[in-house]
Amino acid sequence: MTRILADLPDEDIQWLDQRAAKQGKSRAALLREIVVWYRARMSAAK
Repeated sequence: MTRILADLPDEDIQWLDQRAAKQGKSRAALLREIVVWYRARMSAAK
């Protein structure tokens, strides 16, 4: 797995942290799930 560095606005980090905490996941795990979801949506839209 490749590690990345991304700059996000503080409000987006707060949102991610809140969502991750509610789901009992790490911020990184939530971001991975979001990428998988986004890729599936983009593939279906073609």
